[in-house]
Amino acid sequence: MSNISSPPAYLTVRDLGVEVYCRICRGEYREGIDECPICGEPLTNEFPTAGPNPVVERLPAAAALAMIGTVFTILIRTAVTLNPSQSLTAARVSTILLLCSYAAIVVFFAVFVREAVDRTQWRLKIGAWAALAGCTSAAVIVALNLLILFDRPVVNSDPLGIASSIVSTLVPLTSVLFFAGFLVDHRSAPTQVLTAVRFALAGAILSAAAHAVAGALMGLSPELLAQAGLLPALVGYPIVLFAFGTWLYFLWLVRSRAITTG
Repeated sequence: MSNISSPPAYLTVRDLGVEVYCRICRGEYREGIDECPICGEPLTNEFPTAGPNPVVERLPAAAALAMIGTVFTILIRTAVTLNPSQSLTAARVSTILLLCSYAAIVVFFAVFVREAVDRTQWRLKIGAWAALAGCTSAAVIVALNLLILFDRPVVNSDPLGIASSIVSTLVPLTSVLFFAGFLVDHRSAPTQVLTAVRFALAGAILSAAAHAVAGALMGLSPELLAQAGLLPALVGYPIVLFAFGTWLYFLWLVRSRAITTG
């Protein structure tokens, strides 16, 4: 039995002659693993009956969609940070892409809450719901800003600007809850996903703090902040870091299909 503990966890019963299963994704793992690294579900010796496989079918697809959206977020945030003075056409295009990006991430968190959180993982559940609420709020604000850019405002620009500042801090702040909850409730996850989650968590904390500082400085002395050119750098670069870490997390979930079905 000494040679059984060394192979990777995703080798199946055909490779090792021992077997435990996940009742949610129906992944096969070597004996000695207690929890599914994909779902966080306790493993069992009984192979689950055939039926819908929501985690394998829906979660990687939703993660792929969110990964594409996050790439656009990185590109848009980088472009705005390097060139904050956009033309009206460029602002419209970037805002449309940003709205689609947030919508894709909202879809991911909706699927994650529905399919990938066990009822015992209450910290992850709270974090996932918080992230879903934060991204949904951001999508709504971006949509309202888009209407203004097309000269069809439904709200006044002043309160919308305040709401935009709040939501820009809310998105990374709620993501902190999600990634922190993931680290607590998914300790047995493979190294690559834990590395991506830690990276995204660090970026989310930095981004939330940077937005809070920028909001405070904007309230105290907006002229000084604008003249110093600090606003794009202060809030732009941390968001790019946060988005890149999140993208790595989505990428791992897409690749997890091969692990669960192999």
